[in-house]
Amino acid sequence: MFTSIISVVFTFGIIIFLHELGHFIVARLQKVRVEKFAFGFGPEIIGKTIGPTRYSICALPLGGMVKLAGEHIEEAKGEKDEFFSKPWYSRIFIVGAGPAMNYILAVLFFFITIFFWGVGTPSNKPIIGEVRQGMPAEKAGLKPGDIILSIDDQKINTWQDASSIIHKKGNQKVKMEIKRNEEIFTIEVIPEIDKNLKIALIGILPEVKVDKVGLLKSFLLSIEHTIAVSIVYIQYIVEKITKLEKPEVAGPIGIAQIVAQTAKTGLSSLLVLIGRISVMVGLLNLFPIPLFDGGHIMFYAIEGLITKKPVNKKVLEIANFVGLVIIVSIFMFAFYSDFQRLGFFTFLR
Repeated sequence: MFTSIISVVFTFGIIIFLHELGHFIVARLQKVRVEKFAFGFGPEIIGKTIGPTRYSICALPLGGMVKLAGEHIEEAKGEKDEFFSKPWYSRIFIVGAGPAMNYILAVLFFFITIFFWGVGTPSNKPIIGEVRQGMPAEKAGLKPGDIILSIDDQKINTWQDASSIIHKKGNQKVKMEIKRNEEIFTIEVIPEIDKNLKIALIGILPEVKVDKVGLLKSFLLSIEHTIAVSIVYIQYIVEKITKLEKPEVAGPIGIAQIVAQTAKTGLSSLLVLIGRISVMVGLLNLFPIPLFDGGHIMFYAIEGLITKKPVNKKVLEIANFVGLVIIVSIFMFAFYSDFQRLGFFTFLR
């Protein structure tokens, strides 16, 4: 329990804090006055003012915040060290530094995992390497190390042979001949259709061969994986929008559950998960939605490249209101999905 709590606090804390640290560092480089920089949220536990900046450690260690002088246009007094006194491109650098730091964190954690633990390559042998908790395979009694000899009397030579048959057997009983140690026996299992992948699964993964790689290759692979994760997220979102389908999302509660479960499997798995969540946070913040970092970048780019002057305050107010509605809707949907997964609405009935 304690490990789960620490892992959840560490995950949310480091992702959000480093995002804010990115804004802080670039703001200082651009000579923007930082009024407050805090680790955590809520009441201040300890703090010290150095120069114009109040540095604080707050009660809830779930991230951080940075307050820039004149960061809201209505607050700006025209002083040279204020946020809106800087050129449009400087503001883009400051705002974009948050998502950039999320990507740097992802690359770092992927690099650590690859360099110290190695790169896993799935084996094509029909040997079960992992059985997912709560899935049909676990309920049927399959275990890691089991060798699949046949499915529905069809001989299995490779993992691909097994997966191609199972994927087509949604909600149908299949008979699997299994070899465990020196014992051979038969197990019946009913594959479930995955809502996202649209294929039948029983919750097994192949054995994974782990190879150690050098420093440079680890770094290149970490960048490659970061890009690949971003592409997968974008493809998923585009697919759901074009097909007008409800996306499967997890809110803070769902993410906390996933982090807690992953922490039990080992540090390397946790670091990979944190990296992927950090990519998601960075990517989401780059969406051109008002109030998101991407929305600010969009307006500053319009100012610098098209209008040559700041966006009209009235337009900005309307855009921010629309952005707020979108953000609140996303969070409400995420929390609704979390409660639905937990069976909260069934309980209320």
